[in-house]
Amino acid sequence: MTEAKKSLKRTLIGKVVSDKRAKTVTVLVERRVKHPIYDKIMMRSSKYHAHDENGEYKMGDTIEITDSIEAIETVEMVDTVEMVETVEQANQIMALGIDFGQGYLFGRPENTPSYTPAGPIGAGKRKGTRETWG
Repeated sequence: MTEAKKSLKRTLIGKVVSDKRAKTVTVLVERRVKHPIYDKIMMRSSKYHAHDENGEYKMGDTIEITDSIEAIETVEMVDTVEMVETVEQANQIMALGIDFGQGYLFGRPENTPSYTPAGPIGAGKRKGTRETWG
């Protein structure tokens, strides 16, 4: 039996509302949420900036955008997550493939035990890298 692996990619579908900048478009993503008290369905929206290398998207186009973690890995940039405070957060970050993390978990006072991640540990280059978490 094989277990289906949960996809960690988050994709959103939205409408391009601005294409004025070079190689960047602004995408408006709308979602429906239920009001916690009145039980009325409301529209909430968020704007995201997306990379458009060839300038192929114009105002009014409906496009699908994905999280920047995959984009960062394809361009070989370094990604850093701040405010890592619990072991669960650190494990989630490691599962996403983040290169660096910083926060209370890594900067605890000297008298508390250090954190050892559940994943494999290699000989990292710097403190705080994925290979030397803790």
